Amino acid sequence: MESPLTPQRQRDPAYLKAAYFEFADPASVREQLRQQEAYWQEQLSMLEGTRAALVERTHPTLAARLSKLTEREAELAVRYKVYAYDGLIARARTELAWIADGFALADELHGS
Repeated sequence: MESPLTPQRQRDPAYLKAAYFEFADPASVREQLRQQEAYWQEQLSMLEGTRAALVERTHPTLAARLSKLTEREAELAVRYKVYAYDGLIARARTELAWIADGFALADELHGS
């Protein structure tokens, strides 16, 4: 845990595919966006639920661990986990915003 991670470039298939949407039928583009939207909405809901359980200290795995920690250690554990989930939630919201932009672009380019 003491060593920093080396950032690595990741290729996301959804973004790669979106770069070539010009080769797809507009209905197919919208369906792919709908599938991505459903996935990220589900992820966002799950992440927000987990975050709430962390804040409330009711998440089963965390609760078991906290029982063995001092109050200071417990505070550190909870706060860093919430921080991590805040990042994941921000990522999910960014994905949903990007998808909304994709729907707007498809409407602009192909009509609704």
